[in-house]
Amino acid sequence: MFNSNEVLTALEKALNTSQLYMVYQPIFNLHAQRISGFEALMRWNGGNLGFVPPIEFIPVMEENGMIETMGLWVLEQAMHACKKWMAVEPEFSVSVNVSALQILKGDFQEKVKQRMDALAFPSKNLILELTESNTVGNMQIIQDMFDDLRSQGVRLAMDDFGTGYSTLENLKKGVSDVVKIDQAFVKDIQKSEFDVL
Repeated sequence: MFNSNEVLTALEKALNTSQLYMVYQPIFNLHAQRISGFEALMRWNGGNLGFVPPIEFIPVMEENGMIETMGLWVLEQAMHACKKWMAVEPEFSVSVNVSALQILKGDFQEKVKQRMDALAFPSKNLILELTESNTVGNMQIIQDMFDDLRSQGVRLAMDDFGTGYSTLENLKKGVSDVVKIDQAFVKDIQKSEFDVL
């Protein structure tokens, strides 16, 4: 466990260095038996702190107003990387995690559109991921925001489904295009009859 003040001080120094970097986790399409895209993930080698997990530094970014700038940086980096793959496979997509604080700013969808336009990035190749717990209490705002982006062709994924307070009714309302079930429900699928069901 890291001290939040220590993390904040180190983060402020890291913003202009290569300590913050991107990794890309492949998304495998079982039906097509191929990699169909990737999820863009921000990582941080905190120097003297060593590797700092996102669960430690993302909340600090959110609390100190850094998340919007870094979130947009991640989005741009992810789209640049995806375009290289799209030169080989045009349907290749990229998934980018979004903080609820970015969305609640009010101009989030405009900033996404601006970056897609600047990079000539096809909206159908972009998936924005929001953790389920972040939708609690903000469902209508998030729904309106993503309805606007969805009308442009962007897809929405609900991450970590089952860890927050969403109900199956919310899925019926079409809040998301993709549902990512939390690993707690599938990690023992090979040895638990309950998990298989």
